[in-house]
Parts: sequence; structure tokens; C-alpha cells
Amino acid sequence: KINSIGQPYISCLLNASNHEVKVFRWNGIAWDSIGGQSFSQLYGGGFMVLDSLGNPIVVMGDDLIDSVVVKRWDGISWHNMPSTNLDRWSVPVAMERNHSGEIYLAVTNNQTQSLNILNWNGSTWQTIGSQLNQGPYIHPFMTLDSSGLPLVSYLDLTGNLNFKQWDGISWNSIASMSIGSNIFATSLVIKIDNRNQPIVAY
Repeated sequence: KINSIGQPYISCLLNASNHEVKVFRWNGIAWDSIGGQSFSQLYGGGFMVLDSLGNPIVVMGDDLIDSVVVKRWDGISWHNMPSTNLDRWSVPVAMERNHSGEIYLAVTNNQTQSLNILNWNGSTWQTIGSQLNQGPYIHPFMTLDSSGLPLVSYLDLTGNLNFKQWDGISWNSIASMSIGSNIFATSLVIKIDNRNQPIVAY
């Protein structure tokens, strides 16, 4: 991510054996570790957005407390944002922030094989709409459309790749295609064009 003065931030897996996420900022000469702190995680995460001040917000599945945790850097220290109330079966797969400052978090639940989209309204995390039933083969994809609302894709249990768009009240289906279940997560590429239409390669 890039802040308003052009400084890039990266969130990365620091140690593959310890499964730690760390955030770095480029100071023009070298990468600085933000807060000098690593976050222990085991089951997904490290996704990052920048707030209105250009400070990073990261999400991870924290194996120490068996929950999905969102942390915000305030310029001095890291603070946990309010709980997402998600258990250890939940894995964060995407996080986006729109022009109004709303944050959308996409989370899969491996036990129920469902996709849930959470919205940060400034004080709490709320699940928007109903759960989307997904197959276990493909990691869901989420982006924001031109209105700043989430557009998601997921593979259901029948092998159909579904695209749904949130209109602020409900999920609307915009496209569907059958690709079968014999597709690996890394072999599927999805992009959205300037008319909010999906382009798929697999």
C-alpha cells in the first residue's frame, strides 16, 4: 500500500517456521519495522489497508487466542480493534477500505464452508447479508466496485463460480459460470474491469 506522501508499506510473513506477520515502511533509504513488533499467526492473514491518516491496519488469524484479529497502528503503537467475534475456524482472505473509510473484511469458515463479509462501521464489525455457501477448493475473491461496495466471487459445492455484488441491502448475482471442482486456488485469476464486470482466467 502507498500513503498520501508516497511511502510504501508492506505486510509480510516474516518467519515461515514461526508464522509471524510484520509491517514495514520505506523511509527513502531502508525499510523500517512499524512498531518493532511481530504478530503471531497461523491460519491466514497479513492483509493490510491504510486509514485516512495513512496508518496501516492489518488482519490475521491469531493462533494464540484462536480468533481473527484486526490491529491498527496509530503512529505510536499497535492497538487491537474491537473483536470480530470470529472463532478459530475462520480465515481472513481479503480486506479493503473504500473512499468513505468503511472497511470490508472477507472471511471463510472452514468448518461450515461459508464466506462471510464483515463491515467496519466505525465502532463495530457487522456481517453484511447472509453467508455465502462455498466449496473448499477455491479461495474467495473480493474487491470494491466503483461505489465502494464489495463484489465477491466464490466457488460453490456444485462447481459453479459465482459473482455477487452488495448493493447496501442484499447480495445480487451478476454472473455465474461452471468450472468444476478440479481447480486449484492458485490457478484461478479474477480481475474486475471499469464497468464492474468480472474477467476470469483458470
